Amino acid sequence: MTYEETGSSYNKANLSAGAHQRIRITKPFGMVGGLGVKTVSAGQSTINAKAVIDSVHFKNTDKFPNELVIVGTGTANTEVRVVFRNCVFERTAEMQSAIWVRVAPGAKAVFVGCMFSGGFGSGSVIDNQAPNVAAGVHLIGCVNANPTVGLGTVTATGVIS
Repeated sequence: MTYEETGSSYNKANLSAGAHQRIRITKPFGMVGGLGVKTVSAGQSTINAKAVIDSVHFKNTDKFPNELVIVGTGTANTEVRVVFRNCVFERTAEMQSAIWVRVAPGAKAVFVGCMFSGGFGSGSVIDNQAPNVAAGVHLIGCVNANPTVGLGTVTATGVIS
C-alpha cells in the first residue's frame, strides 16, 4: 500500500509491514501510520503540508544520495507543520549527505520518541535551514544512535546520544 492523497484534506493511510514507496504529502492534515521498523519508506520523502507520521522507518534502501526526509520545499513554508512519532531514520554509507532530515525555512517539525541511526563521519541529524531558530524544530525523548553526529539547530528535550 502507498499513501495516496485522494481528498483535498485529511487523507489517511495505515501502511502494512514491508517496503513502501516514499511518502509525499502535499494536502493538509495528512496522517500516515506504520508498524515501526517493519514499515519501511524507501526513497526520499517530502512533507509540504500539516501532517502526522507515526511509526514509519525511513531508510535509503534504494541508495538515493541525500536526506531521508525533506520538510517543506522552497521559501513559503508557513503552512508546513509535521509531527513524527516513534519513527526510525536510518542512513547508510551509500548516502552523500550527512543529514537525516532537512527542514526548510518557515516549516516546523516535532520529533517524539524517534531514533536516528546509521551513517558515518560527521554532520547533523537535522538540517534546520531557518538561521539560528531552534524553536522551529523540537526533538523530545529521542535517541541519536550515532555519537559522531550532532543534532543540528534544534530544541532538544530528553534526547539520548
